[in-house]
Amino acid sequence: MSRVSTRTLALASSVAALSMTLSACALGGNTSAFNVEVGQCVQLPDGSTISRVEVVECTAEHDGEVYHIEKLTDKERPSEDWLNMRMESICSNAFEGYVGAAYEDSDLRITTMFPTEASWKRGDRDIVCIAISNDGEKLSQSVKDSGM
Repeated sequence: MSRVSTRTLALASSVAALSMTLSACALGGNTSAFNVEVGQCVQLPDGSTISRVEVVECTAEHDGEVYHIEKLTDKERPSEDWLNMRMESICSNAFEGYVGAAYEDSDLRITTMFPTEASWKRGDRDIVCIAISNDGEKLSQSVKDSGM
């Protein structure tokens, strides 16, 4: 069952669509999207809809690092267009403070996760920003304060 949808923001600020779901949280184990935390490094499964991610040490190869989570306060789930605009703004603005480099100058790109209609009805309100490699390669260190 879907938990969140995702979007990948390209350096030119265009949005490429992906849809993902994440589902409990311990290092080296599958983690619920409701429980991911800033600073966790994750393996993202292939596919457009997923149910779980694996949290790993940031020194191990990984797909991305959660660098910002923002809770939406809307009563009704916003439109896809509004979510896309808001995610781009939220994640781009939080990027430099965590990574230590401006998004436009970075070797990273952004994947965002946001609630689906179904997960919104279950109380999911988080926009999750994840830094991933711009070239599709695995990361092997934390991106925090890396200047990457």
